[in-house]
Amino acid sequence: MDSSSDVSEVSTAYSVTEEQRTAEEEEEARQLQQETMELRKKFKETRLEFKEQRKIKRERAEAKNAVKKELKQKIKEFSSLKARVVHQLDGAIRSLFDELESLRRPRTQRREE
Repeated sequence: MDSSSDVSEVSTAYSVTEEQRTAEEEEEARQLQQETMELRKKFKETRLEFKEQRKIKRERAEAKNAVKKELKQKIKEFSSLKARVVHQLDGAIRSLFDELESLRRPRTQRREE
């Protein structure tokens, strides 16, 4: 009978060990599943943050390009205005020099003109 009780104890011990192992495996599987879910959540958050940063960067670049374009346009307008002013001043200065020349001539020449 001694050997039959030994077999029963070994069988019980094996059964307890198997249950323990199964419980440990199930717990490990739950932990892995939880970690996987957390990593997926973190990945989605990181991806959304990355997309948002990329969007902000693109918007900044577009705004910068718009400012550059507007600045170039203002420079063109200023250059055109400057050219007109210089042309008008040149005409006015020539007119003043002509008038000065006419005043320098003797009065008799001025009367003839």
